[in-house]
Amino acid sequence: VAHKVSDIRKESDSVIEELLEEPYFGRVVTAEEDGGEVSFKIGKKSNIEAGIVDWRNGPISGLFFNYKQGEEFFETINERERCGRIKIRRTYKTDKGILIQISTPSGVFRRVESGWMKLETEEEIAAHRSRGLQSNEKRLPNILSLITNEQFEMITTDPKMPVIIQGSAGSGKTTVALHRLGWLLHEGNSHARAENTRVIVMNKSLQIYVSSTLPSMGIKGVDAVTFNSWALSIIRHTVKGKVFFKYKELPEFVEKIKFSNGILGALSHFVNQKVLSVDGAISKEFSNKEKLLAIWKGSHS
Repeated sequence: VAHKVSDIRKESDSVIEELLEEPYFGRVVTAEEDGGEVSFKIGKKSNIEAGIVDWRNGPISGLFFNYKQGEEFFETINERERCGRIKIRRTYKTDKGILIQISTPSGVFRRVESGWMKLETEEEIAAHRSRGLQSNEKRLPNILSLITNEQFEMITTDPKMPVIIQGSAGSGKTTVALHRLGWLLHEGNSHARAENTRVIVMNKSLQIYVSSTLPSMGIKGVDAVTFNSWALSIIRHTVKGKVFFKYKELPEFVEKIKFSNGILGALSHFVNQKVLSVDGAISKEFSNKEKLLAIWKGSHS
């Protein structure tokens, strides 16, 4: 019991220390239909006394991510329908516990040595925002206040459904994927557990990046591995003998094929042929089981 209490105390102290660094990154005040007002803040961790809601606690956090100031809202929160208007919506940026930036519908305000100044141009605003998104960071900075409602929808969509994220380099695929994982592992959002979860990436540098990022996002007990190491760990348990790589470096002709315009069409054709092949085999195998066939056909119709 003493050890359990000690662990809880350490976890609580860790949360408080994190809150002191950056207590919250957003604030919402709603004008409710019944005439009342509700005010709360959005942060990486909850703190009831300070009125801070964990960003992973939906759908209340959706009032911050999915709506702009002045917009009408309708949500079911704690099994109760709520509607009204977003009266105030603010985003904040802190550095070592000090508030340095406030974003409002009327402008972005930045703390400088002489006080507060309004950023006048889109270039200035973009430059200050990009400071939290430098590609040379060893771990993912807190960019929750910059997540769009489309990204938030992907992060918090049905936990039973797969999410496929496509985009160019630097478009935020890793950011959305890791926040999706953080949301899934949060209590009450899904049946996923850290001990049954693994992040598989394609190269060592991304593995190091993800491994150092997960703890800072409150994701503990999840391993990040490269695809090769994960695949080899399975092969070694099922195949006797030594494993050899045919290519240690990707041949030039393979790179040309992978980056060619025709590769997508070729892959699409390959997948379609496989679907037809599998569909035919299943239809033949279960020809006398109409209900099972109906379920199968309905699953990919």
